[in-house]
Amino acid sequence: YEDALKFNAGHLPSLEAVGPLYCAKERWEEARSVFRRVLELTGGQGDNSQVARTYVQLGDVERTLGEFDKAKKRYNKALDLVPNDVAALKGLAGMLSAKKDWNNLLNVYNNIIYHAQEPADVVHAYLQKGHILDQHLSLPEKAKQHYEKGLAFDGDQPTLMLLLAELVLREDDWPLAGDLA
Repeated sequence: YEDALKFNAGHLPSLEAVGPLYCAKERWEEARSVFRRVLELTGGQGDNSQVARTYVQLGDVERTLGEFDKAKKRYNKALDLVPNDVAALKGLAGMLSAKKDWNNLLNVYNNIIYHAQEPADVVHAYLQKGHILDQHLSLPEKAKQHYEKGLAFDGDQPTLMLLLAELVLREDDWPLAGDLA
């Protein structure tokens, strides 16, 4: 892709293909440059889901680089194009987590739970909500409820079972904790 871009720096298919590869190799500055170039070439126009994906990818890069305000703008732009886009919500969740904005993060996870198409995304959101409720907001009983809801989607999810076992150990429910562990 890099060789193709040497011949034509505006070759959109090559740019769209190389950007994620730069991310995978943690070449963040190059990835940012590529995603910005894609948006520049398209004028932020075209298929809403494709443009939203580019905004999410750029937001992910900027979040990784610690540029949270820029990342937030990118995720919000993606959500303007595709309301409740799960990838944008997950990116926003990562940013809010890094900023330790627990209450807004819980709201984002609620949106992910409601709009996700993949059960794994729902389970992950319940897992994260439980963790926040237990570790950051000191609400273990609420955390327990969220872990149980996550297990309703995937009854064999080992992380949820382990975290739930830890919570019931605090309640001295040794038999249930043993079963879960």
